Order: sequence, then C-alpha cells, then structure tokens
Amino acid sequence: MQNHDKLSQAIAAFEHWRQTRPNKHVNIPDQLRLLALELLEEYRIGQVTNALRICTTQLNSWRQLLPTERPVPDFIPLQIESDLQHNSGLNLQVTLPNSSQIRIYGDISPGLLRVLMQEAGEYR
Repeated sequence: MQNHDKLSQAIAAFEHWRQTRPNKHVNIPDQLRLLALELLEEYRIGQVTNALRICTTQLNSWRQLLPTERPVPDFIPLQIESDLQHNSGLNLQVTLPNSSQIRIYGDISPGLLRVLMQEAGEYR
C-alpha cells in the first residue's frame, strides 16, 4: 500500500506544479523529475508516464542525466604477522575509492602499520 501512496503523492505533486506554474513553458523542477525516476523502481515506465502525464522520452532523458554510481570496492584487509621485523625499505601506496592516495615509505614499525590499516578499514 505504501507504493501506491508514493504514486498518489507523485501524481498530486505534478498536478499541483501544473496548476501553480507561471506558464506552460516552465521546465519540470528537478525535485519532481527525481520523484518520477524513483517510481521506476516500483512501476513500469508506461505506468509512471501515464499516471504523471509525461512522455517516455522525457523520462528517459532524465534517467540519462542521473550520475552513475560506481560500486565501492570492499576494503581488503592485509594480514600482518606479529613476528614481522622492522623494515626500513617499506614503500606502500594505497588509492582509496574517492581517488585519494595514501603513501607510506621509509621506517615504520609493524604496530604503526597495523594501526594505520585498521583506521583505513574503518574509514568509509
């Protein structure tokens, strides 16, 4: 029933906009466009376009303007052996999903490396 309420609310929002817009040449607001696109998760495109009295071409063009989300890869934990000896030749570069980079090189203790990796795993 909640889905039907969402459709009914969208219909009412579009009708209110049509009645209150200054003229017929005003673009449909982004908020209403997003509302129509959200309905596509629950309804077929024909149902949405008929209910909201918009054309399929409009709806498809709005869909193409949405940013595509790239899936964020899961953090990959590295095992650090407790008996790992201090390594002065460490050179590590990590690129995060947001393209930020972390570079670690030189003298670093296994304990500090472990803490850094745990912190990176909790950062999302």
